[in-house]
Amino acid sequence: LLVVHRLDLETSGVLCFARSRAAASRLCRAFREQTAAKRYVALVEGRVATAAGVWRWPIAKARAATTSPPRYEAATDLPGRAAASTAKDALTEWRVLGFEGNATRLELRPQTGRSHQLRVHCATAGHPVVGDPIYGRGQPGGRLCLHAAELALPTHRRPFLAPVPFWP
Repeated sequence: LLVVHRLDLETSGVLCFARSRAAASRLCRAFREQTAAKRYVALVEGRVATAAGVWRWPIAKARAATTSPPRYEAATDLPGRAAASTAKDALTEWRVLGFEGNATRLELRPQTGRSHQLRVHCATAGHPVVGDPIYGRGQPGGRLCLHAAELALPTHRRPFLAPVPFWP
């Protein structure tokens, strides 16, 4: 089996493997050409005030990325942030699915595939993913509430689905 689509270690959900190099090539092309559609569900800290939107913040390795795994950040105009010259475009479409106390359940649809993109975008928006030990207040070994719920590929008629384990 060849890995085509992977997740951060702490993220649960749909993975994509190929059984041959030819199949892996076709599937990798779908991700590279952005014809594969990914849908994630996250529980984030705080109540998101807007119903939906798009986050378009380039992402780069943090200047002090000496941690393991490496830390990334959005390249913004804020002092001390990653240099925009080394950042790569990153775009995430999102919408509110509901609220749980002082947390918000979001649907996230990444349009690019940067390392830690969803986690960085949520944290940059002021709403880190619940349980995130790198970008939020989570503790190592705790549950990161980020789940790859759906993967739709142009090579398959139906999307691959994985039930959300932290759904109420």
